[in-house]
Amino acid sequence: MCRMAIDMGYAPFAPHLLYTRFIDDSDPHERELGISMGLRFMETCDEVWVHVGDGVSDGMRREIEHAKRLAKPVIIYREVPVCSMT
Repeated sequence: MCRMAIDMGYAPFAPHLLYTRFIDDSDPHERELGISMGLRFMETCDEVWVHVGDGVSDGMRREIEHAKRLAKPVIIYREVPVCSMT
């Protein structure tokens, strides 16, 4: 989805791809820290894209609820369209 967003001219941010590089997602305290940082960053976003093809995790559910509280548009993708890798 990040590649698709770039191809469409957007500047995507995927906290689950960034924070799990240096936060231990298996540690409940660190997982909560990563989720809370993503929620803070969301305040700067214009819209929130959610891929639900593999289901909705508790963290995703929190993100969707937070986006709605912030009155951010939430765009749901059940499948990710094929995009170019140019």
